[in-house]
Amino acid sequence: ARSSFLTYKCTISTTVSGLSPKTVTDTVLQYTVNGLSPYVNYTVECTSSNGEDSCNSSMSIIRMLSDVPSGPPLNVMADTSSTSTTLRWDPPTERDRNGEITGYVVKYKLTT
Repeated sequence: ARSSFLTYKCTISTTVSGLSPKTVTDTVLQYTVNGLSPYVNYTVECTSSNGEDSCNSSMSIIRMLSDVPSGPPLNVMADTSSTSTTLRWDPPTERDRNGEITGYVVKYKLTT
């Protein structure tokens, strides 16, 4: 007799170096995978099984949302005059951007 008890096997993987595939096998229809990297493409592949047979897998590619940069702007320089300063910088390294940089915040204060 065939089993009506379904299990699901889902694997999430990426080509980013240092990130290992994660696999979960369970009977639930929902599972949260934590510890993924921001703004990285992942491949998700899921199959279902009744204990005897498995069906073809379903695959999709997802991109994680952006997050705040984990590194500062690089090569910050200032050109000054008697009444103004012009700041220049390079963006954080590609690895530290965690997505699209949408803006920078420049703060200053009067020091004596």
